[in-house]
Amino acid sequence: MQQGINPIARFLPMIILGIICVIFNIFIAPRKGRSRILYGILAVIPFFGFFSVLYLVSLPEKIIENKLDKIIELLQISEK
Repeated sequence: MQQGINPIARFLPMIILGIICVIFNIFIAPRKGRSRILYGILAVIPFFGFFSVLYLVSLPEKIIENKLDKIIELLQISEK
């Protein structure tokens, strides 16, 4: 009789990737102005976690957005 692979070993790569996605989302989400808890939970969902990481990476950082808004505001004030 052939021994099968342990069921936990089959899911181990997916579990490791999920943990990496959760950690990444927890640290990156606040910098992007998003909820740390929400994106941490979304990263646990198989396959969606990877796409949530890609989505967060594609967003501009909140600090840069705020600085650009201030620059635009100052430019509009100086034009008047």
